[in-house]
Amino acid sequence: MPHESPKPAVDAFIDLLNRSLVGEPVDPFSIYDENVHYERHGLGPNQVNTDTLAEARVKLLPPEVLAWLTPRPGSGLYPIDYIEEGNRAVVILKGRVTVRNIPYNNTYFFLFEVRNGKIVRGLEDLDGSLSLRCLFNVHLEEENAAGS
Repeated sequence: MPHESPKPAVDAFIDLLNRSLVGEPVDPFSIYDENVHYERHGLGPNQVNTDTLAEARVKLLPPEVLAWLTPRPGSGLYPIDYIEEGNRAVVILKGRVTVRNIPYNNTYFFLFEVRNGKIVRGLEDLDGSLSLRCLFNVHLEEENAAGS
């Protein structure tokens, strides 16, 4: 039995997210299922584990982070590679955005699972120390130096 390709749903999410990052009033999570399970690996505020769309909306892009973002042309996530198998896709992306006038350029790994055109599962990994520094003003190098 052929599987539905996950790429159209993943591309729709990336498109909506990129549009929102340049200030367009769109909902990047509208392509997520109501019962989406999402995990982002990391420390502290980077780490996210959700089981509903409502949780994902609040935890994946917290209001304080959205307030710090500076919408600029070219902000967004840019896919480098896709690997598809059945209804799952692994996507490697480069991200570019400005946070509190600091360039935030990260590399992301996503695993998405899609059913009926909706993302039902997401797994995300990224450079967590860069994310903590730029998005949450946490400097691990200073904490490590103080503890030495």
